[in-house]
Amino acid sequence: MPNAQRATAGAPPPGDPAPRGRDGFRALRLVDVHKSFGGTRVLHWVNLSIERGRTLALLGPSGCGKTTLMRIVAGLEVADGGEVHVGERMLAGPGVNVAPEHRRIGLLGQERALFPHLTVGGNVAYGLGRSPDRDARVREVLEMVDLAGFEKRMPDSLSGGQQQRVAIARALAPRPRMLLLDEPFQALDVHLRLELQAEVQALLKALGATAVVVTHDQDEAFVMGDEVAVMQEGHIRQRGTPSEVYGHPASPWVASFVGDANFVPGIGSGDTVATPLGNLATCCPASGKVAVLVRPSHLRLVTPATGGDVDASATGQVQAMRFYGHTTECRVQFGENVLLARSDRMPSVRVGDDVMIRYEGPPAVAYPASAMAGLRRNGKQRREASTSPAR
Repeated sequence: MPNAQRATAGAPPPGDPAPRGRDGFRALRLVDVHKSFGGTRVLHWVNLSIERGRTLALLGPSGCGKTTLMRIVAGLEVADGGEVHVGERMLAGPGVNVAPEHRRIGLLGQERALFPHLTVGGNVAYGLGRSPDRDARVREVLEMVDLAGFEKRMPDSLSGGQQQRVAIARALAPRPRMLLLDEPFQALDVHLRLELQAEVQALLKALGATAVVVTHDQDEAFVMGDEVAVMQEGHIRQRGTPSEVYGHPASPWVASFVGDANFVPGIGSGDTVATPLGNLATCCPASGKVAVLVRPSHLRLVTPATGGDVDASATGQVQAMRFYGHTTECRVQFGENVLLARSDRMPSVRVGDDVMIRYEGPPAVAYPASAMAGLRRNGKQRREASTSPAR
C-alpha cells in the first residue's frame, strides 16, 4: 500500500511521485509552477507529471487552481514561474513561452461551442487549415468517435452526446500530443453525463491518448482517471490510483472531499485502535489520540431482534433515512453526534429504531487527532463521532 504512510502522516511527500512508464517517457511534466492574481497565490510551486498514454484526473473544489493550472499548460495563461514540458520540449520556462497554437495540445472545455453554421465535417476540419489530407482526417476521427457518415449533418440535428463527440473529434483532428478536458460533461444531464464518461474513457484508452481531465466531481474523476491528483488551495495534496486515493486518503480533508466520511475518535496502540465502535485494525501503526476514517458503506446496522452475533457495544438510534433504490442511507444518532451509514441491502431498520452498529470494512486509516483541526479550519462538512473517549 504505497499511500498508507502518507495517510497516517496526514500529508504526501514532496515532489511528484508518479512512476515512469516502461519507456521512461513522460508526456507532461510541470516543475515548480506558481501563479498569483492580484497578490493572491493560486498555485504554489506545483510539480506534476503524466506518463504517455495515461489519463490523469485533476480533482478539486471550485477555486482550488486546477483550471488555472491547465490554462498554463495550454498556453492561455502565463505562469509567474516554473516550467512546462510536453515530451522533450519545453513549452514554458525561463525565457520560453510557446504560443498556444504551436503547443499541439487539444483543449475541450465546459462548452462544446460547435460552430452552428458549419457542418459536422466543417467543425472537425476547422483546426486542420489547408492540409492535403484534410477530408481523410475528418473521416478518420469521426470514425474514432463512432460518427462515421455524419460529415454533412448540422450540429442542431445532433443529440447532446453526439455534439460532445464531435467536439472531441475536433480536438483530436490536429493530432495533438495530449488532450486537456476541462469539466467536459458539466452541462449535460446526469444520465448522459454518466454514459459519456464511460464512452470517452474507453475512447481515450483505445487511442492510447494522453489526457488530463479537470473536474470537481469525485465520481467523474474516479471513472475517467487512471490516476487522480487532488488539489486544494493551489497545492497537489495527493496523487494515486482511484482506489488508493479513496481507500487511503492522505489527510482528513482529502478523505472528506473524495467521499462521505465519518471520523471516529480512538486511541492507537500499534496495529489496533480502540474506538466507540470497538477495537479496529489499522492499515498502518498508530499511537495516541487519533481520528479513524469510517466510510458509510463500512457500517452495518441491525436491530436487537435481528442482530444475531453482532457486537452490541456500539449502539445508536436511526434519525433519518433516504432510499435511492440501489442504496439506503441512514443517519444514526451516535452519542452526541451523527454517523452516516450506507447499504446496498434493502432497508431492515426504520426511523426511530434503536440499532447496533458494527464496522465491516478493511483495516482503517487513522490520522493524528491534531489533523482534524485543519479540517475544521477549512470548513469542510464532516461527521465526527465524539462520544465518550475510547479506552
